[in-house]
Amino acid sequence: MQFITITPPMPPTTTPPTLTRYQQVAAELYGDLQTIRGKLPELEAPHPETKKFVDSMRGIPREFVDKMVGQVQQIPEYQSVNRLDVQNALSSLQLIDGLRPFSDALRTLLGALDNTIDVNYARVANSALQLYQVAKGLARDLNSPHIAMSVKILAEALGRMGGHRSTSTPAPNPGPVIPNAPTQGHTTTMVVDDGIVITGKVSKMEH
Repeated sequence: MQFITITPPMPPTTTPPTLTRYQQVAAELYGDLQTIRGKLPELEAPHPETKKFVDSMRGIPREFVDKMVGQVQQIPEYQSVNRLDVQNALSSLQLIDGLRPFSDALRTLLGALDNTIDVNYARVANSALQLYQVAKGLARDLNSPHIAMSVKILAEALGRMGGHRSTSTPAPNPGPVIPNAPTQGHTTTMVVDDGIVITGKVSKMEH
């Protein structure tokens, strides 16, 4: 009897994707966030069942709360009601005073981060729209069928065919138009098909 040994095929080796510079930065920041999270007290995520209660208490003046805590410390009758634990109240107020400035700083940072993302996208999208208008003009040349096909592909991606909105897919909003940094020449703004607004620099040309 003969035995045949079959060697199983080796699984293909997978190369991990190469991270871009900003993906590497984001990965490092994720680690920093975990470090920050470890230094914070136990956080309470918002919940629909508690949102109404929290919102209703926002309007209570801080001065009233501080005075009530002080009064409970001085009046035994208030203490006997067991409605307000002084030590827990003082601890919560210290948390508020300590973390509120940090929360404000995070909110400011997040706003700037979101705007940076939106501005960078708006600039690229605006440049793409400018080139799209140029491409549509070039596509009229009968000797450039490849450009006509390119314009068709771009129009489908944009959600418009022949300058009309697609009935099946709503046209995406290109976002606010952010002008580029000032350079020589002046900025022009054009309204093209379907109300798309694009901006561009017009430089002086010597004849």
